[in-house]
Formats: sequence, C-alpha cells, structure tokens
Amino acid sequence: MAYKLTKSALLGAVSFSILCGAPIRAEAAAQDGILPSPSVTGSTQSIPPDTIIVTGTRFATPLDQLGQSVTVITSEEIEQRQQVQVFDALSLVPGVQTSRSGPVGTTSTVFLRGAPSNTTLVVQDGIVLNSLASTSGGFNFANFDTSDIERIEIIRGAQSTIYGSDAIGGVVNIITRSGAEGSGGSASLEGGSFGTLRGHATLRGGDERFNARATISGLSTDGFSAQSDNDESDGYRNITVSSRVGFKPTDSLTFDGVARFSDSQLEFDGFPTDFATSDTEELNVAAFATHETLGGRFTNRFGVTYSTLESINLNDEEGGDGVPSEITFAQEGERLSYEYQGSLNATDWLDVIIGAEREEADADVPISSVPFSGEINQTSGYGLARIQPTSWIDLTVGVRHDANSNFGGSTTANGAGNIRIDQTGTILRGSYSEGFRAPSPGQLGANANGLEAILVAGLDPTLVPETSASWDIGIQQTLPFWGGIFGATYFQSDINNLIDFESVGPDFVAAFFNREEVDIEGVELTLTLRPCDDLELLANYTYLEAIDVATGIQLDNRPENRATFDVNWTPVSRLILGAQVIYNGDETESFGDPLDSFVLLNVRGEYALNDAFSLFARIDNVTDTDYIDNSGFNTPSISGFGGVRARF
Repeated sequence: MAYKLTKSALLGAVSFSILCGAPIRAEAAAQDGILPSPSVTGSTQSIPPDTIIVTGTRFATPLDQLGQSVTVITSEEIEQRQQVQVFDALSLVPGVQTSRSGPVGTTSTVFLRGAPSNTTLVVQDGIVLNSLASTSGGFNFANFDTSDIERIEIIRGAQSTIYGSDAIGGVVNIITRSGAEGSGGSASLEGGSFGTLRGHATLRGGDERFNARATISGLSTDGFSAQSDNDESDGYRNITVSSRVGFKPTDSLTFDGVARFSDSQLEFDGFPTDFATSDTEELNVAAFATHETLGGRFTNRFGVTYSTLESINLNDEEGGDGVPSEITFAQEGERLSYEYQGSLNATDWLDVIIGAEREEADADVPISSVPFSGEINQTSGYGLARIQPTSWIDLTVGVRHDANSNFGGSTTANGAGNIRIDQTGTILRGSYSEGFRAPSPGQLGANANGLEAILVAGLDPTLVPETSASWDIGIQQTLPFWGGIFGATYFQSDINNLIDFESVGPDFVAAFFNREEVDIEGVELTLTLRPCDDLELLANYTYLEAIDVATGIQLDNRPENRATFDVNWTPVSRLILGAQVIYNGDETESFGDPLDSFVLLNVRGEYALNDAFSLFARIDNVTDTDYIDNSGFNTPSISGFGGVRARF
C-alpha cells in the first residue's frame, strides 16, 4: 500500500514537473506581448482583487470588498477560450444554466440560479437590452458577438433595488471596449465545421482628452438542422458594427457615447414549409455626461439610452412545396430611458448615491397568431449607501421605488456585507435582495387576444407582477498551496406570482398565468489553482433545486448538478493550450421525457508566430457525444475551427 501511494505521488510529481517545466515561460510570453497573459477569471476570486466593479452596487468597489456574488469574465479569457458569443462565455459561470434551441443563431437563453431566463436583466454599456416585443420579455443571446467586449460582469440574485424591473434573477452587464488603451487594433479570421466563417476588425486610438474605438464583425454558418425530426440545415448570418467614444474637455467634465448595430438572418423550419427565415435588426445607443465637483468628491452623471429591435419571419418561396413568400410574424420594440445619478463621498467611511430614472417603452406585434401592441412607462427613484466602519468591513444598503404605468408602485430594498480577515486569507460575504417584475406588454397582449380560450381552459387571465426575495452567504479562502483559492456560497430565493406559459385549446393559444410560488436554493463551489506559472486550473460546481411549490417538480432546463472544469497550459513561451469539460446533470422536461446527463470535452490551442500574428484552433465535443440540451432540438457533433489573429 505504501509503495502504491509513493508510486502515485511520484507519477503526480513527474506529471506536474512536465507541465510546469519552465516556470517563467508564460510570464515571458505575456511580457513580450506575444500572447495575452493567461488568466482564469471565471470566478470572482481569480482576477486581481483590486479590480474595480460597479455592477453589484453602483459604487466603484474593489472586487474583494463586494458582498454580492459577482463573476467577471475578461476579454483575455474570452480570447483564450475562443468563445464566439456571449452565450458561450457564460457557460462556465457558477450558478448559470444555459440552453440553446439548435445551432448558432437559434434562441439562446440563460438562467441565473434557476430563475426564469426573462428575469435576467441584460445591460450593455448602461443600455437595457431585454425585449419588450417578445412575449417573455427576456433577452435572446443568439446575436451578441464577443468581438467588441472588454468584460462581462454577472451578479446573481434579485437586484431590482439597483437595476429596477426584470432583475429578479440577476444581472448580466456587458461592457464594450473603449479607445483609451492607446492607438492600435486587432483583427481575426477563422473558419471550420458546418461551413462556418467568422472575422472581425477593430481600430482604436486616443489620449487623455479624446479616445475612440470602432469594430466590425461578421459570422456566417450553414449550421445543422435545429429540429430533431428532419435533416435540413439551418444557416445563420450576422454582421455587427459598434463604436465607443470618450471626450474630456476639462479635468472635471467627461462625455461618453456608445453605439451598436446588429443585423442577423436565421434559417429555420417554418410552417407549412420547412424553409423559413427570420431577419432581426438590433440598435443600441447611449450618451452620458459626467461632472465632478468638490475636488472629485461629488459626481453628477446624466444619461440617455435608446434600444430597438425589429424582427420579421417569412416563408421562403425558393424552399420548395410551391409555397409563396409571406410574412408570418413581425415584431418591433423600443425603449427610451433618461437617468440621473449623484454620487457623494461624504466621509472616509461613507459614500452615498441618489438617482432617478424614467423609462418609456412600447412593443408592437402586428403579424402573429396573437397580434398585440402596448406600452409601459416607469419612473423610479433610489438611494444607496456604502459604509466602511473599519478597513476590513464593507456594508451596502439601498432602497428603490418604481412607479409603473400599468401596475402602480413597488418598493424594494437590499443589503450586503463583506468581512476580510487578512491574517487567514479569508473573505466572508452575504447579501439580501428583493425583486419586482411587471408583466410585459407581450404577455398582456397575448392574454387579451386569447381570452376566450384561456377562460375555457380554467386559467385566470389576470396577471400581477412577480416579486422575490433572495439571500446568500459565502466564504472565499486562500489556500496555502498552488496559489489556490476556494469559494463556497449557499443561496436561497423565493419567487411569488411567477409568470408561466401554457398552450390551451385546439388552436394552441398562448396563455400566461401566475404560478403561486417557486422556491430556489443551492450551493456554488469554485476552486482556482496555479501549481506553477505555466498552468492554471479552474473548477466550478453548482447544486440547484428550483421547485414549483404547487407541483413539487423541478423547473425545466435546470439540472440539479452542473460542473465545469477549465485548464490553461503554456508548455513553451509562444504556445497556449487549453481544455474545457462541462458536466450537465439530468433535467426535467414538461413536454417530453426527462433529459439525460452528458459530458462535453472541448480543446483549444494558440501559437504566436511573432509579436503581431498568432494561429489558433479548437475542437468542440471531442468525444462526439450524442446529447440533448433542449427537448426536440439537435446539438452539434464533433466540430473543428481554426484561424489567424493579428494584434497591432
């Protein structure tokens, strides 16, 4: 027995000595600018602790001082993992479940800690992206490319006090690149399986007074059949143009502007023909002015944001069956918001924020089985405070009132705390937060149009707002070996009057109704290790119970067990290799058989030819696992991609 243990230890030591054979190679490559510095940032503890985060509190707070559960994904991590879309980047975050209805471009949804996807508020550079025109009111991640992203911040748990309606499950905050890094740019071109071709180009430049960045990206793929009952490939095309500018005419005054336009086309299986297309255009623009007074202790920020989405579905006359082209579905939604925020550094231990927002939004679905139109106006005011009674304690509290034009007023509150014990490398976190979400115009319109069938089915067509209360408590512990950091968080959330969907009657009329209650609880575990400078390891595990109290059944597409593992290894200075393992446990399915668990293995690599150019490649689903992610929809088989990247 002793011999076996000694032999195992020796083999382990030899393995690590091979993987860590040159402890300065990764650092040297990064310092030379040949490749980005390897960085495992899929958990809050693995990026620099002094990284400033705003998403969780609206205060500019170092990451290690936050009380909320926040994960940060940087552009370096996205590039290393060769992640094409935001949806892909979110797949490794603890507490996040993802679901896609077929190939790239099809509906892609994200669940935070088991809450419905439409309770995740998605924000890009201060612009709310959730669609009012869709009946769910959620955000479809299918068309958001990663080419222009600086980082993504994910905060889990109800956040209506900070971000208003739709933030019951949490917030995904997407921050695009600025030109403040100095003159330069980047470009990439890749191709691979399913007839895929993707590329991007970015230019940036500026100084302390003015900076600008412009990016164009495109993706084309033949795809594969989304539906499991046919083999007709569903192709996808997307082109995105974005820019960001900053102007600082004086030391105390700053102007910022951002714009992003996306045009996409998806082929799908329509009715009565299998040849149909969906054309979608999305535009997001914003302008902000920031003024500092009192020596920088009081900051006033004014902002105007606008977002719009237009989508048309039509049957394709060239597809066959003699069916002429016709529009089968059309939708348009837009949101215009005004905001003011004042931030005061009152004392060395107290910061205060007050703010007001006005949102005017409308939706129009003129062509549909349930056509509707509607609008929602909401006026909000909030107050937040950050208190630091000592150098090792941080507390935040807040209150918000939303006045909704359709459902009256609602007040929410939150609080969070952070305690740091430097002597043991321990951080304790805890938070409590409340949520409020009004029914979307789409849900109200659908029930109005299908009123008769809904009443016959015995459902109550009257909708009331969803509310929630959630809390979590966690620990982050620095380990005495391999640069290790371990994290554990327990979370619990109760959602009342959850709005759910059901098809009723012989015509399958869409009906929305309030469930009584959904109870959610679970555990998130994270582990980051760096045995040597050449090797980084990240593991996440989430246990989740998301139970409909009335039925006692787990909600669809929420596996009880989900785990991910990611590794970066630099065997030589110009080469970075990586691998990713995703385990997805069994899932319940209301409209079919339960979904079996599966394991996916993806591998990747990048080699720097010189300071400017590098070659990269990846293989997804290496073992060619046959699995189901969403009932009734196909998933990709083994696939390979490769390309070239330039930095200048």
